[in-house]
Amino acid sequence: MDILSALFLFVLLPVALFVAAGRATRKGSRRSAAALRRVAWLPLIVLTVHGLAFLLVHAVPGGPFDAERPLAPATRQALEARFGLDQPLARQWVAAVAGLARCDFGPSLAHRDHSVADVIQEGLPASLLLGATAIFWMLLLGVPLGVLAAARAGGCVDRGLGILIALIQALPGFVLAALLLLPFVLWWKLLPAAGLETPAALLLPSLALGLPFAAQVARLVRTAMLEALASEWPRTLRAAGLPERLILRSALRLALVPVVAFLGQAAAGVLTGSLVIEQMFAIPGLGAHFVESALNRDFTLALGLVTLYTAMAALCNWAADLVLPLLDPRTEGT
Repeated sequence: MDILSALFLFVLLPVALFVAAGRATRKGSRRSAAALRRVAWLPLIVLTVHGLAFLLVHAVPGGPFDAERPLAPATRQALEARFGLDQPLARQWVAAVAGLARCDFGPSLAHRDHSVADVIQEGLPASLLLGATAIFWMLLLGVPLGVLAAARAGGCVDRGLGILIALIQALPGFVLAALLLLPFVLWWKLLPAAGLETPAALLLPSLALGLPFAAQVARLVRTAMLEALASEWPRTLRAAGLPERLILRSALRLALVPVVAFLGQAAAGVLTGSLVIEQMFAIPGLGAHFVESALNRDFTLALGLVTLYTAMAALCNWAADLVLPLLDPRTEGT
């Protein structure tokens, strides 16, 4: 039954969606066709990354029971039989794909008596909260700074912001986190150094995670606004006596198109970057479990986390693709 579910989700469903997308294209409904194709690619992307991750984690030397004290051969064989590691690699992969179809990654090899789903449910809320707050800072800081730089293009403000943005992008995430910890935690003792017990504890890790992406958004907004303001329509609006703030607002609408397109990439970067930030600020998210799964050779947990990150990044890209045509109709159906 599990194999039939996997066959439906990863083979029959994508094929049916691609066929439906072809019919929608022939009927002239480009938006529906593009949406169907994007949905069809989601399970295929997840399955591909799942397969590559499966091969990678099993190619690493050692096993999940090597970190413990030496085990008797009979004990090792019993543990491998319990977790299915004594089966051929192809049969293990088929079982893993069958479990993937029902979002069941099996038991964790390091967290005894806990499934991978239990570990994910424990750490996912903190990681989602950190990621969402980082994206909030990315938009709240990046968009206004980009607008300000474009409105003062070539001036001292633009040059100063350019230097600041370049500096933030050049610093690794752990260095940026350390620079935030020094004044606010060690010197002035204004904010907590670790955990998520209070809302204030979320400020520094989310800023450390979101500032590099805010710098990238500021660059995108500045470039897109300067391109929009250099076109013909702003001159026409100025000649008609329209206030400059309304012209900037119209240019901002066009400048948000590359920002929305960047959201999917930013979401993937936030997910991967949170691994380091969570470790530095002792946040009980998925980052610590991901590092532990690599160190302990916990195959099932590592595979489940990689698949989860892939699915979340693909969903964010899909959502960004749906929003793009609302801002720029020219992107509809692409």
